[in-house]
Amino acid sequence: LGPTLLTTLIAAFLVRGGVAKAYKTEISQVGLPSVSAGHLGSVAFPHKLLPNRQAAFDLAVAAPISSLLLSSALVALGASQVGALNPEEVPLKIPAIQLPASLAAFLGYPIPVQNQE
Repeated sequence: LGPTLLTTLIAAFLVRGGVAKAYKTEISQVGLPSVSAGHLGSVAFPHKLLPNRQAAFDLAVAAPISSLLLSSALVALGASQVGALNPEEVPLKIPAIQLPASLAAFLGYPIPVQNQE
């Protein structure tokens, strides 16, 4: 898993654990892997019956909402870093893309932008 995906998964685990602690209940959490997306989120299993419907609802929505908020913040951060770049230079200016682009060039694949200076 990449650091960004791992960060959202850890945040979801922590928030759901916090909600469970607020309702004074214990849960077991399991991350759901995915070949294409890295992870599909997580599932929580309470150790005993939940006290009420509100607790069940809060446990169900805590992780997806925290993942959505964190992902939105990370997308905004990435967009702010790319926004000032010339679109033709973007692939070689973003650190996360430099290694794959260099590897593709080494293997003989054309990459969108190559230094022609």
